[in-house]
Amino acid sequence: MKLLAFSDFHGIFGLINHFRTVRIRIFETQPDLLIFCGDFRNQISIPLLESRLRRLKFPAIYYVWGNSDEVHPEFELKIGINLHLKLSELPRNFVLVGIGGDEYDTKKNIDEVDRLLSGKKFQNLIFVSHVPPFNCCDFAVDGKHVGSREYRILVDKYRPQLCIFGHIHEEAQKSKLINNTTFWNVGPRGVLIDL
Repeated sequence: MKLLAFSDFHGIFGLINHFRTVRIRIFETQPDLLIFCGDFRNQISIPLLESRLRRLKFPAIYYVWGNSDEVHPEFELKIGINLHLKLSELPRNFVLVGIGGDEYDTKKNIDEVDRLLSGKKFQNLIFVSHVPPFNCCDFAVDGKHVGSREYRILVDKYRPQLCIFGHIHEEAQKSKLINNTTFWNVGPRGVLIDL
């Protein structure tokens, strides 16, 4: 299973180039899943974003919204699957679970994600968010770790195979391994992850 993930496109002028990059990366890497970890919309219309996604002609698009997307984390596009507060079961026993929005949304919804996962065993669990867990590729320009402490507690509890996110631009394209969980801050250039 190959997963291609992006985050933090930000803005109308770079969007055409970003989606051109996405198309090239899809062609080069032939992924099974395409995931967007938020902040790809700000200042553009929903129809334009849907048009860009539709032009990818990719069958398995998943996303969460970020803090700059200017929509509620539960807002659904006409294309793709919003993972916010949902489990999505995939072939080969992979399961995606998502939490979108900003730090406040993450903190507010952690208990709901915990309820979704409680009492279940997953072989290949993947967390998708916009905000990073604390001390996981979240070192900001002000010299502090700024990820969500509540999210980190949840990740440590369930120990997913993979946790992908964006939000902290300074740490884009960086990864970290903790307790057999791989953390990726995927950034706008994207990351291909072979599971």
